[in-house]
Amino acid sequence: MTPSQSTGQLKSNNDISHRNEPPVDRGAHPVSVSTRRITFVLGSMLYVVLMECAYVTGIVPLWSYLGFLYAAPPMWLWTAATAAAMIPALWMPVRLSRPSQWLYLYIYLAVFVPACFVPVFRGTSLGQPNSGMAQFVAVLLVCMAVLGLPNILPLLKIPRLRLHSSAPYWLVIGCFLALAYSLIYMVFGDSLMFANPDHVDEHRLAGREVLYYSALPIGLVGYCESLIPYAINPLLMALGLWFRRPLVFLIGAAGQVFFYAIDAARGPIATIPLLIVLLVAIRQSRFGFSSFWAWAMATVAFVGCLLPYMSSPVLQNQVAWLIMRTFIEPGLLTGVYRDYFSSHPQTFFSHVSGLGWIVQNPYHGTPLAFVIGESMGQPGVQANANLWADGFAALGFPGMLIETVLLAAAFYLLDSASRRIGVGLATLAIGAQALNLADIPFCTAFLGGGFALAVVLIYLLPVERSGAESSLKGQRRP
Repeated sequence: MTPSQSTGQLKSNNDISHRNEPPVDRGAHPVSVSTRRITFVLGSMLYVVLMECAYVTGIVPLWSYLGFLYAAPPMWLWTAATAAAMIPALWMPVRLSRPSQWLYLYIYLAVFVPACFVPVFRGTSLGQPNSGMAQFVAVLLVCMAVLGLPNILPLLKIPRLRLHSSAPYWLVIGCFLALAYSLIYMVFGDSLMFANPDHVDEHRLAGREVLYYSALPIGLVGYCESLIPYAINPLLMALGLWFRRPLVFLIGAAGQVFFYAIDAARGPIATIPLLIVLLVAIRQSRFGFSSFWAWAMATVAFVGCLLPYMSSPVLQNQVAWLIMRTFIEPGLLTGVYRDYFSSHPQTFFSHVSGLGWIVQNPYHGTPLAFVIGESMGQPGVQANANLWADGFAALGFPGMLIETVLLAAAFYLLDSASRRIGVGLATLAIGAQALNLADIPFCTAFLGGGFALAVVLIYLLPVERSGAESSLKGQRRP
């Protein structure tokens, strides 16, 4: 082959790579960055105000029997809580440069913001002291700042584990999927069904009962139910979306539908539209990544404000449930955990598997989610909550800071392990973990929820740097 032929072949490969790999939001121009900062701050402020309005006018009238209460707090407390919810927008990244920034942004919008105002609104109705609420919001703000520290640290240079071929990587994943799906089908095969929206809770309880009476170890089946839909299938869908391989995406999406048919868990099925919208947010360059999400969530909150004016009860209930479950419930449960463990024994992390030797668990091994569910008058309901709720249950305010530092370290590990493949693909591959981090404690999400496995899969992924950053540098995708 002549030099001219080699050059032509390389150019052809680069052209293909450029066509197949979408650009990443770079936002390098100073004017563009300042404009995006203003856009993001305005979108975040609008989101906070509209979500508070949606809670008062739409959620409380429909779901007050579940604990979504409201009584007007003192003006100084309402102003302080609202301002605290808006302040992180001043320092949060406005363009996507590390995959953990997506998780940080989602925690801000779906956990931190409602955790600032929902407990304040409820606490007033329950007669709780205002000073305690102000202190709680202040600690949340500190935790949010600590969680953003990995963004200012230089990434670790983790040695690359070079594989001679990609075949072992995919062979191991394929074998694991085959065994895991076979095992799950052995347990749930006779009960697989698409639950009617009005009977989701019944189907979910039936699925738990099938698992409880299964002859196979519950822990083994449980790990398969969490690792695949939150680590492996999202990776397949990410690869299919990023490199425009519809079959690969459909394989991952079909797996998510399979897990929904087991017990009507909405998390796996929700990852499908989530990753699609996440790809759109990465590819678009008009608003910037963070601004796109802030204004999109502000739009959702605006729809929530229109709930009282919706003529269709079915539509009203569905929209209210979506907003309540995704954006309000994490704040509610954070406040409920704070209220309960302010007057009941804290666990000193003895509720975490493997740490029971620290001190005797005052709840005798009963998961805290069931303890809180029973305290809310719903025995048997698993009221899982995020890292800040779990941290307060363990050690109060210091516990919240401990779990925040642990998650920040996990973010730093993710960013360092994914630098080889590029931020766009890594963000899609880790995207589903946002749903986990909003609903379950950090320790559960890191191991049982698939966060650690997702980081390992990203680190070993046999793909070179992808996206616009590789095309612009003249690299080609193997």
